[in-house]
Amino acid sequence: MIKFFLCVGGLALGLQTAWGFALLGPNPGVLAGSGDAWQVVLLGYDLAYLNSGSFVPGGPVWLGDIGGPKNYQEEYRRNVPVLYYAYDDNFSGVTGEGFFGAAGEDAADQAFAIMNSLTNVDNIDLSQFPFQSQSFNYTAQGLYLTDLKSVTLHLLVEQLGLTEPERYTWTLHDRSVGAKCPVTTTYLVVQRNFDVIPSPLNQVQYSTYVNNVLYSYFIMDDCGKHGPDWSAITVPRPPDALATIYTAVAANNEAGSWTDELATDPATGPFHYLNYGGGLQIGGF
Repeated sequence: MIKFFLCVGGLALGLQTAWGFALLGPNPGVLAGSGDAWQVVLLGYDLAYLNSGSFVPGGPVWLGDIGGPKNYQEEYRRNVPVLYYAYDDNFSGVTGEGFFGAAGEDAADQAFAIMNSLTNVDNIDLSQFPFQSQSFNYTAQGLYLTDLKSVTLHLLVEQLGLTEPERYTWTLHDRSVGAKCPVTTTYLVVQRNFDVIPSPLNQVQYSTYVNNVLYSYFIMDDCGKHGPDWSAITVPRPPDALATIYTAVAANNEAGSWTDELATDPATGPFHYLNYGGGLQIGGF
């Protein structure tokens, strides 16, 4: 099947104040000579797929990073307007009786249809859309089910070149560890979330708002105590404890609440993982 897509530049220009968007590009090493050298795993970039559900039934599933945030006009995106997709036997089955079957194909097709139906994106009035668009099917939530159509929409937004704006309202650029971590550790924090905010230079500005929610941040640093994953990472959180957070379609599954949890793998023993509580959640659509 062939589906036609709009360039991410059109999407970016159509955004309004307080909505926010972050541009996606490759991490170092993904493509030869590409990526920002400072976006390394130790600072919370290029994190792998996580599935705490393997150890906690019904637990969050996070799809992992496929790139990192880029500065405005320095993003990486597809240079052709056509994206192909198909279903393999594990997904559909030869006779439509695979893991998802024909119903799964139909759900994914509906997600593609939404993206393909977008027209005149430069003039879309986003004020017609709610800041928080996620709803919940409580029966599905009780059965630990995730909506395939909604997951596909998130993945398509990534393919268009947008990443999680909430996560990158504040993000680490550098970290210098002193004699006693973390007491003597210093951090360079930058912003990679943008908004169409008027300025004398008529340029897109950095923004601390996503979907009308103000984000501050704190830093988690384990001083290199748990293996090859992240050592320090910014955790953007709103000062308003009652705010609905991580609401963008570009937010990864369960990507809102960053806490370091300890679990035990029967094969390898104790390990740390990041527990998430935002983005598309179980039972959400």
